[in-house]
Amino acid sequence: MIQFSDTDRCANWTSGFGYISSTNEYKVVGIRVSPLQTKIIEVYVYTLGSGNGWRNLGTFNIDFGLTYMKQGIFANGALYWINTDLEMIFTFDLTKEKFREHLSPPPLPPNGNWCHNKVGVLDGFLYFAVWLSIGGDEGYSCFDIWLLEKKNDMKGPEEHQSFGWTKKFRLEDDQLIAVTKSGKILNHTGNYLNIYDPKVAASKRLVDFEEWIREIYPHKSTLISLKQLGEEDTEIMESIEFEKTESCGFPSQQPEEVEALDTLVSLKESILEKKIPR
Repeated sequence: MIQFSDTDRCANWTSGFGYISSTNEYKVVGIRVSPLQTKIIEVYVYTLGSGNGWRNLGTFNIDFGLTYMKQGIFANGALYWINTDLEMIFTFDLTKEKFREHLSPPPLPPNGNWCHNKVGVLDGFLYFAVWLSIGGDEGYSCFDIWLLEKKNDMKGPEEHQSFGWTKKFRLEDDQLIAVTKSGKILNHTGNYLNIYDPKVAASKRLVDFEEWIREIYPHKSTLISLKQLGEEDTEIMESIEFEKTESCGFPSQQPEEVEALDTLVSLKESILEKKIPR
């Protein structure tokens, strides 16, 4: 159980989860923002299997604001949060367990709006979806997708690697799910599942779920269980099975739909849940 340093129970919370390959550790991060002092946050870390429970890293002088913060996005050994009100990208280093300098966004259009921008992960890369308004009031909106990739800079005798934003494509959706084997992008908006082909810059609607889907979280299968990591109080939740049938909305005679379904099947897993008392 997380022990609070004060009696304020009306604080806002956000969290994140990631894996450190150098130490083979899985960590959960909880960030608590008090509405009374939004520029002072408390950070807690839970290392799976350590037996140490929740560790209080103390307070940090960082203005997270009162905006609702979604779950942190994990990539490149760090967790990222976007704050649309403060127009910042916060970065927390999981290995060092401290905040890095704020990550600068890619070039933004003069008529852009931070409230519609978003960060996420696509094929292991952090992406930034930049909202664009084309044609004014009678036009349409879309998103430029930028990936944070390693770039090689020659500085002195040794090669220095740094990260930089690279613009990849433009599409109508900012909810990216996965990359298929042929390099197409599965994404969704509202209640639709779509597939985008970067080679021809065209998107195709695959499925209408007939109800609003707020968020989709792809999962990668792992052979490591929480019990193997040392977490005893665990249980296996039921997994959702996908079947290659026409009832799923993927007719077998259309290759794109079959490939999209195969990608979704490869992302499914039985989710292990740790029961942590509140």
